[in-house]
Amino acid sequence: MARHELTRAGRSPLGGHSMGAALAILAAAESPELVERLVLVGPAGMPLQKPISASLVDFIRQVGRGIYPREAAARALAAVARAPRAAFALAEEVRALDLRRECARVRAAGIPVLVVSCSSDTLVTRGHAQTLADALGADYRELSLAGGHMWMLHAHELLARVLS
Repeated sequence: MARHELTRAGRSPLGGHSMGAALAILAAAESPELVERLVLVGPAGMPLQKPISASLVDFIRQVGRGIYPREAAARALAAVARAPRAAFALAEEVRALDLRRECARVRAAGIPVLVVSCSSDTLVTRGHAQTLADALGADYRELSLAGGHMWMLHAHELLARVLS
């Protein structure tokens, strides 16, 4: 959500998954007066250890198992194929993110935060998510289910309960 959209909407809840969660943290740190609360699912924001090649292998396996709609997966792979260097650079930036300063600003602003982790997530591990939650002074909830980083694709009702 761009700043002008936040301003237009008034004080709003923000949420995101993975890189989207990191963007929500950045928005809240930049304009805390516009953020009512944060809900962060499998949030990027602390340095990740999983190699990009292992993440790519996981993605290809997930596509093969039908976790993603085929058209969406094809579009994502085509976008990477069109700009592989940019895709790799973006992945490296996300892996190296360290938002501790921004987390401190969000915490100081008193914004309520919920961090949701999944025990089977091998990208944003429970350790990463807990570290981020601690930096934010957040409530932390860990789910024990299959699906790894993309658990919500097959657990829509559970995701809805977590978000409410």
